[in-house]
Amino acid sequence: MGQPLRLCTALAAIMAALSASSTHAAEPTAIGQAAVDRMIDLNRKAFADLQNQRFQAAKYWLAEALVISETAGLENDEMTARTYVHLAVVYLTGLKDREQAIRQFTLALEIDPNITISAGLETPALKSAYLQAREQMDLPPNPDATVALASPAAEVKASPPATAENLGPPPAAGGGTGHALDPDLPARVPSPLYCSVPFEIPHEQDLLVRCLTQKQQKRASATLYYRPDGSSTKYAALPMAHSPKGWLIAVIPGSDIKGKSLSYYVKAQPPGAQAALYSGYPEAPKALLIRTLSPSDAQAGGGMPATEPVPGSNGGGWYRRGPGVVWLALGTGTGTVYHAREPVDTNTTVIGTNPMYVESGFSPAFLFQLEPEIGYQLTQHFSVSAFLRYQYAPADGAAFTPAAGQHAILTSAVAGFARAQYLFGSSGNFQSYFSGGAGLGRSFLAVVDKRCDANLCTLDHSDTLHGGLLGLTAGLGLIYRFSPSFGLVVDVKEIMTVPKVMALTEFNLGFEFAHAFHTQSAPRRADSEDLVAWR
Repeated sequence: MGQPLRLCTALAAIMAALSASSTHAAEPTAIGQAAVDRMIDLNRKAFADLQNQRFQAAKYWLAEALVISETAGLENDEMTARTYVHLAVVYLTGLKDREQAIRQFTLALEIDPNITISAGLETPALKSAYLQAREQMDLPPNPDATVALASPAAEVKASPPATAENLGPPPAAGGGTGHALDPDLPARVPSPLYCSVPFEIPHEQDLLVRCLTQKQQKRASATLYYRPDGSSTKYAALPMAHSPKGWLIAVIPGSDIKGKSLSYYVKAQPPGAQAALYSGYPEAPKALLIRTLSPSDAQAGGGMPATEPVPGSNGGGWYRRGPGVVWLALGTGTGTVYHAREPVDTNTTVIGTNPMYVESGFSPAFLFQLEPEIGYQLTQHFSVSAFLRYQYAPADGAAFTPAAGQHAILTSAVAGFARAQYLFGSSGNFQSYFSGGAGLGRSFLAVVDKRCDANLCTLDHSDTLHGGLLGLTAGLGLIYRFSPSFGLVVDVKEIMTVPKVMALTEFNLGFEFAHAFHTQSAPRRADSEDLVAWR
């Protein structure tokens, strides 16, 4: 009796221990997922603040995320690595501390050697610090042969599932990464099941997913499961095929990539392994942010606020006027007019009834012109606008009272123009443009000065010559942007009028204010509301 009793007691203790172990094992999973969700939310806020150059606010959110990571035992989680990457942006772009930025990149790379700078935040200065961190850790400069897949332009255009046959063999020449759809395998696989997926994916474009197992790479089998984020539908399953190089591959059709994000996980089974390998889980999937951009807008550089920060050596980015932006400009300046032999506008007579003629040549257009303009940026390079030209030329000389057949002195001219701009060469925050257009009105005045000598005044007041009704314009300009919404503009243009042919060369200096109205048709940068997932 004693021995069976002891055996029963031992079995009961073992069952109780297993039950407790199972309970405690499940509890950290739930707690860990809640902690990850909170870290995702904090990184969303930090990302939005980094885009708006609120670096101290971003640092506050990221510091809180690291506290949660340490408390929940997530020091080796992907979101912890992403938090360090964002801190590197804070230190270098915001605080100008390169040493600390390299340190943060190092901490991120220790967790994930293939992590990259978040899309929309990379600058040459950050890239340099990132590469230095990789060098210090004896990692290759290119974190992964598939990094090009993160670009908005989809490399996979075919809708059939990817297979080794439709990938085709790699090209014979060139070496390196081989076929664009089948690059070389990375030298080091960082986890038992590693998947290469872009951080953000374009709306309704096919997505190629590549995965690798650390062991039995060419013999392992895997299935990709995905569904729109927040959907109550079941996961769609895609069996993954082997590429010639050994990747496990599958293509999510663009028709299924809709909404704001996509949830997914991958289940792999190496031959001989007792347990399956997972990247993400059904109850805790990974997620991808979906950008709502057309292919042409994606190639043009993606959505943006009033102007787009693009990589720049100043660490904070270079600013460009982006698609979907409404901009206002106000310029003022002066110019010079070339005209034919013309009578003055007042029809002042000289020596009897002969009108006063001005010989062909150049006359000034002072005092000044004022040109308010409103425009809309259609694409990265092309915009349209309308501007009003008001010229003021005060009379100079004796008071003039028109006689019979004469006219009052013209002191102002108004015309309206429509024109297009094509933005081209760029250097830092400078951007130049061509412009061309047409308008109607009293396009401009050439000012004729007084004609007096010691004995006689043939014209005792300043007068004007005015151009024709229709004006054609072409010019060059240069914009320097101090911030995403404010810039200095230098504009030089030629205006020619018909049917009375006169040509004005004018110089303007002014300011430009830009603002993006975020609509469905206007591409925009992701904000904190859109960044619903980071894993």
